[in-house]
Amino acid sequence: MKLRDLTVSEATNYISRLFSSDPILNACSVIGELSGLKRYPSGHVYFSVVDEHSKLPCVMFRSDAERFAGLRLRDGDRVKLQGRVAVYQREGRYQMICHNIARDGAGELFQKFLLLKEALSKRGYFAAERKKDLPEIRRIGVITSKVGAAIEDFTSILARRNRLIQIELYPSLVQGSEAARQIIAGIAYFNRVQSVDAIVITRGGGSIEDLSCFNDAELAEAIYHSELPIVSAVGHEVDFTIADFVADLRAATPSAAAELISVPLSESEREMKRLLSDMNGALKNRVSALTTQLNNNHPTNLLSAVRRLVEYNKLQASATFDRAAGAIEAAIKDRRQSVEQHYKTIFLQNPERLLGRGYCYAKDKDGKLISTVRAVECGDDISLFMSDGKLVTTVKEVIK
Repeated sequence: MKLRDLTVSEATNYISRLFSSDPILNACSVIGELSGLKRYPSGHVYFSVVDEHSKLPCVMFRSDAERFAGLRLRDGDRVKLQGRVAVYQREGRYQMICHNIARDGAGELFQKFLLLKEALSKRGYFAAERKKDLPEIRRIGVITSKVGAAIEDFTSILARRNRLIQIELYPSLVQGSEAARQIIAGIAYFNRVQSVDAIVITRGGGSIEDLSCFNDAELAEAIYHSELPIVSAVGHEVDFTIADFVADLRAATPSAAAELISVPLSESEREMKRLLSDMNGALKNRVSALTTQLNNNHPTNLLSAVRRLVEYNKLQASATFDRAAGAIEAAIKDRRQSVEQHYKTIFLQNPERLLGRGYCYAKDKDGKLISTVRAVECGDDISLFMSDGKLVTTVKEVIK
């Protein structure tokens, strides 16, 4: 059979007609992970959806993209697309032309998280003025799994910094459908028995599904109404949950929680050793002087002198110990005030507080912070970071 010679245009046009006539490709739904998301000044949005084996180029034209601008999608989001697969003849490649897009799986959880966060914020559950200060911690209640990295990290850091603080563990699930109920029971237990000075709720990092129990409305109520101060130390530094926002104090990790609740013993121990050394030297000098005096006295006065020596040393020892205890207590108090002042300073300077008031910061495509307009040019892709996510945009004009 003689082959027909086709031009490039004829070949791509024929392939395009095949795609258009295929009922599956002409109206399909695809689930995958967003990659390479770019929004252009024209309003069109170009991206790909990927899985572990393949990549599908996609485009959503402005008329459709405007309807989904509020989703604030970003690379890595798992999405469900609806549209058709067609041939872009000028480039000779196929792409999916999307008409609808929605988060899939974890995206629904994230939307529920945002709705609950907004509702609780309006009710004042995150207000700084209602948060309780941490007292001096002598005994801490910890709600977490009895095995795992979280409790191991917490106990090891606490033992290194201040071994005098005792830990009372309330074992609880920290993942799954029963986890929130067990954590709530732990909060109720510690508030009922009043055996600890504060509560730490903690676990290691995980996906939004893994941490979903800490975004539970009933758990938020339990934290809010707790009489005891609560420290939330859930996930890694980048993880935020509803429990973090409601708690009296948020620690980025279990290790950070141990550091926040403890004052190091090193300074107090050094001061105690110095005072005890001074006391020991003073007693030795006094005993030596009195021994010399006794040796020079008449034997008949020996008993009276011994009694006076014993009585004097008792008074001296009592006074010295009182001074030592007072000095140690003052040192610990000063150290605690210093720690509290540092915490307040850090809290006030926390950039997240500024982001929550409408500010944002920008980074270039390499992740470098942009501090001046001279660092960008028209057409550059930049990211704007806000309190609840980031925007990826293209610079249209630079005004100096």
